[in-house]
Amino acid sequence: MKPLKLEEINKAVKGTIVFGDPGMMIIGVSTDSRSVNPGELFIPLIGDSLDAHIFIPQAIARGCSAILVSKE
Repeated sequence: MKPLKLEEINKAVKGTIVFGDPGMMIIGVSTDSRSVNPGELFIPLIGDSLDAHIFIPQAIARGCSAILVSKE
């Protein structure tokens, strides 16, 4: 993935930046809180038996730079 500004990702998903710098560069994406790295966007997926929003604290602890959530 080529680096993108958070505001570019936000525009693409028609979201709202709740906190942080819209100009922040995002260098990667992860859906696994166990392997997310600094500079990456964490996307918690919702499946039939698991809602990965419960892993947001772990993603933050690993240093993710942004989180794309679908819940308030």
